[in-house]
Amino acid sequence: MLNRRQLIIAGAAILAGCSSNRGTTTTVPMAEFRKALEEASLKDGGRIVIFEIGASWCPGCIALTPMMNKLLSEYRDRASIDWIRTDIGTWESSKQFRREWGGVESIPYMGAYYKGRRVTGSLLNEDRINESRLRKWLDTIIAKISEAPPQPQKSPPQPEKWQKKLIPA
Repeated sequence: MLNRRQLIIAGAAILAGCSSNRGTTTTVPMAEFRKALEEASLKDGGRIVIFEIGASWCPGCIALTPMMNKLLSEYRDRASIDWIRTDIGTWESSKQFRREWGGVESIPYMGAYYKGRRVTGSLLNEDRINESRLRKWLDTIIAKISEAPPQPQKSPPQPEKWQKKLIPA
């Protein structure tokens, strides 16, 4: 029989593996959070994974849920976006975890992963949550990821020193 932790991890693995653009929402334990982000962002050749560090008692985190669900639905034709959350429990008990994530001082704390690496840092805290700001932030992440890396300029091949000596002037 599976325990609660194993069920959560199994559910996260199943949801992270979805290949549709519908987007998934998954809550994972703090101990599995970074691994879940990296793995989900590598699926299907690269998915955008929005992460949230929050808590069930946090008003801003609660307000974020309907906005994110709405935006995930709206953006499904533009990009493959998943949302992975972790619940820190009590503020005091999560001190070490928050420190490991760059000194999280307020929640919800959001960022993005793509192809196994972090794309951007903190986005919101309780007093600044609104759909317009969240939409602008998602647009910025999609644009950043969509940019093709600059191609290096190729210079014409230069003859080697020994070749210069053999070529008559």
